[in-house]
Amino acid sequence: MPTSASGQSATTNSAPVIPVIHIDNVPLTDAIKNLARHANINYIIDPRVENPVGPDGRPQPQPMVNLRWENVTAEQALAALLKNHDLVMVPSPGAPVTRVSRAGTEPKPSAETPSATTNNAAPLIVMEGMPLPRAIENLAKEAGLNIQLDPRIAAAPQMVSVRWTNLTPHQALLAILDNYELTLQEPTNGVRAIVPKASAAPNAPLPGRRVIDVPGR
Repeated sequence: MPTSASGQSATTNSAPVIPVIHIDNVPLTDAIKNLARHANINYIIDPRVENPVGPDGRPQPQPMVNLRWENVTAEQALAALLKNHDLVMVPSPGAPVTRVSRAGTEPKPSAETPSATTNNAAPLIVMEGMPLPRAIENLAKEAGLNIQLDPRIAAAPQMVSVRWTNLTPHQALLAILDNYELTLQEPTNGVRAIVPKASAAPNAPLPGRRVIDVPGR
């Protein structure tokens, strides 16, 4: 993880240069999370990156990261790490959040743009291992939205872990929906349904969900 031999970092173009970054045998997504937090990036990881599967649909272990860099910023280290693993950072149009996805498989962004006047930005939004349905419901409540979850979402097994700064609840909600290929429908009688995006097959599982007959996580 980022360390400094002297305990201090130089600064170049407002981004601190870290004398030594040493990551030793760490799962890929843990390395991404560490570098993104040091770079002060609001990020979310595509579930297909966090829970990789092979061509046969069976779960695959994450790659382990071993590296040592000198005199780079956290942003530079993160960019190099992602490039090495054929990953890209995709800005979310509805929120100042960056999604980490596999190149060529980036989720299609939502067309909705939250109103900056309806919610005050929260200094810090933290979720650690929160079930996806609960994360959606909590943010929708904070955003003042009445929602109804598609049954596939209500039963979703994905867990959400994020640490974001200076986002409104509506922005945070849209960022999570985009990452899991979900969308808010237009309101009906004051209620907005949350469903998989139209590109998904009617009975398709959510991204990252394991659908083979093996023990769960």
